[in-house]
Parts: sequence; C-alpha cells; structure tokens
Amino acid sequence: MRNITAIYCRLAQVDDDRIGQQEANLRQYAEACGYANIISYIDNGASAFDMNRPALAALHNDITTGKVKTVIVGEIARIGRDAHKVCEWMKHLKNFSVKLVIYLG
Repeated sequence: MRNITAIYCRLAQVDDDRIGQQEANLRQYAEACGYANIISYIDNGASAFDMNRPALAALHNDITTGKVKTVIVGEIARIGRDAHKVCEWMKHLKNFSVKLVIYLG
C-alpha cells in the first residue's frame, strides 16, 4: 500500500485504555480532515528516550520505502524527548517528502 497516513501513538507506561483513546482521537481527526489509507503504529509502554522502538522502527521503514506520505502525532513528545534525535527524525521525514501533522486536540 502507498500513500499511507500514519498515526503514531506512544505511552511510556503500558495503558491499553489511554493508548486506545490516543489512537481513536488521532484517527477521528485524520478521517475528519479527509486523510485516507490510515495505519496506526503503536508503542505501548515504550520510553520516549529510546528511539529504537518497534512501531517507530516499522514507521521509519515504511517512510524509507516510500509508503508513508503523512505522519500524525498527538504531540512531538510521542516521537521522542531528546530534541536532537527528534530533529534528526524530522529531517528524515523532510528527505522523503513526508508531511508531519501534530494534532493537539
């Protein structure tokens, strides 16, 4: 599948209810904005200081192979808390012409 709209969710502590709500809010926003081909990438119980998380790695791979065109997150801290690493990740998005949307709703 190409032209994926990726929803990325992460919580440091495992919490199925909160991660489910995070995903539902982002999915509702994406659908309301007309985004299609929505796929969720979820790291439930993963530290923001560790950039080697399973779902983030899968998202990175899908970006690198040209499948993802948009990434939606609830806040930039979902990606990471190390400013340098987050900036590098954002440069990676730019290099692959991927749009980053931060939805604070």
